[in-house]
Amino acid sequence: MAQYPKVNFRIAQASMEDMGQLIENGEIDFCFTAMPIERPGISALPVLNEEVFLAVPSGHRLAERDRICLSQAADEPFVGYKEGYPFRTMNDEFCRAAGFRPHVVYHVKWCCSHRSDPLPGRMQNQ
Repeated sequence: MAQYPKVNFRIAQASMEDMGQLIENGEIDFCFTAMPIERPGISALPVLNEEVFLAVPSGHRLAERDRICLSQAADEPFVGYKEGYPFRTMNDEFCRAAGFRPHVVYHVKWCCSHRSDPLPGRMQNQ
């Protein structure tokens, strides 16, 4: 950063709506998102293609499989992001394409990456 003292970074998590508004208002120059922001004047460029995994506990009927069709999880309870967040939108699209709407029993407020246990206050019952 010493080489570019006028460059500032701000890392935040926001809903798709908020990210679009921040770009439109000129408050941010770019953002990373799981889904394109579809608004006039905003371009979305893919930067990664990643595998998406369904996490289940050991002993679950799907636990020993190498791959599944997402429709096989249609009757399962899901832990998901709050409405309007990019990963929620992406996951809802995956489920819709598989022919179902996920039954979300817990909403995650934000990701707790690099930890195996949820941090206090990070999940809330729907």
